[in-house]
Amino acid sequence: MSFLRRFSTSFRRFRHHHRSPLVVLGDEGDAKKNTVIPDMSPEDVRRRIDDQQLVKNVSLRKLGDKIDIEALKANYADWVKAESDFKALDDRIEKAREKIKDHEEISGMKKAEYEEVIRNSRKERKSLANERIRLEEEVVLPFLDLPNRLHSDCPEHEDKIMFEHFEQGNSKLPQISAEDVSEAFFDGLQFLTGRAAKLELELCEKAENHLKEEELEMISAPDFSRSVVVAGCGIDPEDGKTTLALNPRHDFSHRDMHLVGGASLPALVAFYSKQVPQRASWLPERRFCIGRQYETLSGSGMPTQSTAVQLIGVAENETQQEEIFIEFFKLFQTFYGVELQTTFRLVNRSADKLGTAEMLRVAVEMAERKDAESFIEVGYLSIYGNYLSRRLMLKTIDEETAQNPDRLKDLFIVGGTFLDVTKVIQSLI
Repeated sequence: MSFLRRFSTSFRRFRHHHRSPLVVLGDEGDAKKNTVIPDMSPEDVRRRIDDQQLVKNVSLRKLGDKIDIEALKANYADWVKAESDFKALDDRIEKAREKIKDHEEISGMKKAEYEEVIRNSRKERKSLANERIRLEEEVVLPFLDLPNRLHSDCPEHEDKIMFEHFEQGNSKLPQISAEDVSEAFFDGLQFLTGRAAKLELELCEKAENHLKEEELEMISAPDFSRSVVVAGCGIDPEDGKTTLALNPRHDFSHRDMHLVGGASLPALVAFYSKQVPQRASWLPERRFCIGRQYETLSGSGMPTQSTAVQLIGVAENETQQEEIFIEFFKLFQTFYGVELQTTFRLVNRSADKLGTAEMLRVAVEMAERKDAESFIEVGYLSIYGNYLSRRLMLKTIDEETAQNPDRLKDLFIVGGTFLDVTKVIQSLI
């Protein structure tokens, strides 16, 4: 990680070049206490870009127009050489200084030769510095844009239905009329009234009781999150679709705030970013939050809010991660099939429909009341592996690593929207 510290320090004067809050230190005064540095090294970069699975991954996700792996490899080779040359110049300067210091009685002519070596090396170092900075940017920033690896169960090209439930009897969900959804002050924006507003409260209560019965812990997460956490979750802070920047600009620092909603991935991940490291004896942990989610309305740019229930599971290893995923999967089955008695299906999304941070995504789709052949997504469940952990330095400590902090282990995360109440109500109209 030392190269990233140098990278960030060198760039304090050039913040307009940055496009990722993950590798930008703040102002000089708070640089050390408000910094998250991705857990990566030059060796990590080399291993990742040399992995043949990465080429397939980028292709399946249809990211070829955004990620140029060959260019990244070429820049990496140039960057490694620049780093080596830069270090050689530093060593040359240090050796010349030691010669002068160790031989105080050195002749004037010999001392002048060493001073000349130092001056020339400094000139070379200065001319190399800008190129080194440029190459670091060309390597580190694209590397942070690389997607998570794909899960072995992720369909490559087409969605796959994993589970279907067809409700033969009467659903516990009431009929909602258009009169229960009223026009608000802005075109395209609406608010709930009558039975729809009452159903929103009832669904939240049902979800809360169902999850508590399964011993999940309810927490309160903030509606706002810093840029560094948003970017750490694989979300572009400039995207504007699922986050609303309080101070919109093209160069977000790690401290900028975004409205994300308490029932969102960044909000729940931020909960764990404040507790570093996690004790292994506490894991696995399963939590949920009832709150808001935000999405920008296409065309108008106006943010819309939904009431939702968000899940997060944190594991010590991949085995625990798979166990949490299966447990959450069953929670979806029992809640929608038994608690709500509605027609729904669980769909394994193909690679091109996954977010950057996702290894696997299973969507929950409910049949629309007006057309049983049409489905609307009302939730999802995703596996993130250690992708978020490495980007945000979320670590776990056990008896083995307690004596060696440099060997802290990654956390493995499962999460998703258990219930988007607003979309459920939309499916009932």
